Amino acid sequence: MKRITIALAMTAVGVAIGLIVFGFGINTGGAEGTRGSTDNSYMDTATYVGSSSCSGCHSDEHTAWAGSLHSKMIQDPLPTTVIGDFTLDPILNDTTNNVPDVTIDLNYDGGTGEYTATMDGTSFLVDQTVGSAWKQRYLTQIGGSLYFLPIQWNVETNEWVAYHLERWFDTGGSLITQPSDLSSSWNRNCAGCHTTGLDMTFDGGTGEWQGTWTEFNIGCESCHGPGSDHMGNTDYIWLSVDAQICGQCHIRGTSNGTMGGETLGYPWSATQGNYMPGDTLAEFYTPGEGLWADGNTSKKHHQQYRDWLTSGHSMDAPSYAQNAGCMSCRSTEGFIAQLEGETITDVGNLTWQQTCASCHTTHDTTNEHQLRLPEDQLCGECHTVGDSSVGRTPHHAQQEFIDGYINVTGLSGTPWMNGDVTCVDCHMPETAKSAVAYDISSHTFRFIGPEEKTLYGLPNACTDGCHDGVNGFLMTDAQTEASLHDNEANIEHLMEQAHTNMTLAEEAIIEAFDLAFTDTIIEQAQDLLEHANYTHHFVEAGIGTSHNPSFAEDLLLYANDKANEAIALLQPDTMTGTLVDYNQDPIPNAQIRIDDTTWDTTDSNGDFDIAIAPGSHTFSVWVGGEELGDFTATSPSSGQTYTIGEAPPEPPAETDNLWLYLIIIIIVIVVVIAGVGVALSRRGGALPPEEELGEPSEPLEETETE
Repeated sequence: MKRITIALAMTAVGVAIGLIVFGFGINTGGAEGTRGSTDNSYMDTATYVGSSSCSGCHSDEHTAWAGSLHSKMIQDPLPTTVIGDFTLDPILNDTTNNVPDVTIDLNYDGGTGEYTATMDGTSFLVDQTVGSAWKQRYLTQIGGSLYFLPIQWNVETNEWVAYHLERWFDTGGSLITQPSDLSSSWNRNCAGCHTTGLDMTFDGGTGEWQGTWTEFNIGCESCHGPGSDHMGNTDYIWLSVDAQICGQCHIRGTSNGTMGGETLGYPWSATQGNYMPGDTLAEFYTPGEGLWADGNTSKKHHQQYRDWLTSGHSMDAPSYAQNAGCMSCRSTEGFIAQLEGETITDVGNLTWQQTCASCHTTHDTTNEHQLRLPEDQLCGECHTVGDSSVGRTPHHAQQEFIDGYINVTGLSGTPWMNGDVTCVDCHMPETAKSAVAYDISSHTFRFIGPEEKTLYGLPNACTDGCHDGVNGFLMTDAQTEASLHDNEANIEHLMEQAHTNMTLAEEAIIEAFDLAFTDTIIEQAQDLLEHANYTHHFVEAGIGTSHNPSFAEDLLLYANDKANEAIALLQPDTMTGTLVDYNQDPIPNAQIRIDDTTWDTTDSNGDFDIAIAPGSHTFSVWVGGEELGDFTATSPSSGQTYTIGEAPPEPPAETDNLWLYLIIIIIVIVVVIAGVGVALSRRGGALPPEEELGEPSEPLEETETE
């Protein structure tokens, strides 16, 4: 049940982040502090001038804004703006509050241009329309405040439904005197986010919340602040990608301050008034309920900011990633600059989060939901390895996994679900209700699976989003969960297997240097291991357990094969044998070396056993610090005997001695003859006849010298 544990952990982290942000007033991106201590202090005296005043200098932006939903939240009731069918007289009820069937008579008078709703004989004029994309509601003026009529037109289903019918009818189906509850007025609950330049007051005499505003809708100054000081001075305008600016309305809760003894439904402080861009939102607003039982995911609409606070996108980038190389995906300004082809040279003041402005434009309506790119392209701008290849560590390869692509020769895959499934389908399932259940996407960016549905009742991305028998083939929650677990278990097993073999390959490469493998062989093994490492990391970076698991399986099998090839390439052979001397006696305790490395020492029988790279190797043999000789052997081999050293020279044979004697005799004779010759030459005469005949001569007489 690992996925349950992870989901619960992520939920806890998300809730903790939300509590920190709101409980302690931490600012989430953009300017810090409140008015009076930061650059937005000029807003204390600046006044609102209306969006039309911006069009002269900012015509492109104004034109784009005019086409957005922000400019159309509140509209005058006209045939071009009213989308509900006023030719119908819907019969509505509210079983939750025991309101029986009641008939609402709807009418449009083409002569006067008025739309009316008649209930129990009393007619109410439609003064303004509210909304147009998911639903449309209708405001009527009663006294000094505006109130919602009890009807709502749902765009998706093209039908009228009840909206707080209990505020208008009792349990007997009779109309209640209006307004039945002054605190339910649109002024108190909604005006702060549906107007620009609001000034709300409470009339103690009538008990009404009455207000004035510069214009209906979310105008330029809702995000940029009051613009009077900006007219003719470009310094006095608020330009920021701070998520709090969006969060002032895309959240559900109550004001921190009270007016008329009640909180307001939008950010407001008793000491500072309305929230303005650059303020710290937590000082003006406290988030309320409207979440699923997980305490993390929105169940009611306009809570995107609260969702975002629990997501990884809201977390500050780690310090090591706050640089020019990472800014395009770690900072909002950097991401926008990359898309628009701009250059940022100073990264010191960037917002190191991915705020609302990363994905949504503030003006352009080219793409649905004012996205900067189509939804099937946007996430892939950051969740991609880019030009990463073997030799580098891949990061966030989710887009490549969905596409079934990796930059490795000979490897390819098939797009996940044939390309029909996008990031949004799984990570932004529709969990909140605006008009019908469920039509608003979650902005926690968490994958919500069948387990969360079982635990918390959450609509999930699998069986509620795709495998419902309508959008995709039908699967039950149990079948889907089993499939997810099987994929996860299989991928994790393959990852562990590949990791084990990669570790063995790495160890083999380290040992290869000591096993006399050639540089060429070692480099081949290193290349194989690099390919294995890259594909293994690629699966981790792409979270392959859920993003295209069949592709992940192929990559991990490839990684495993490459690791095994490296191991096989560096498998040493065994060389055994015996060292003997010239008498064929074993040489014990002999060190067998290559250079200064001792590979083995012979035992008492002169035997050795060496693991070494295949091939021919020459070893030197040392005993007691003296080199006896060397020998050459080829691996693998076994049982060979190697003779070390040479035998001493043998004594010469007897025939050799005879020749020696003859040579000596000849030398003696020659010496004697030479001596005789010398003696005769001294006497100066010839030999006597008898000497010539070889007869013995008399001894020479000594010559007297006296």
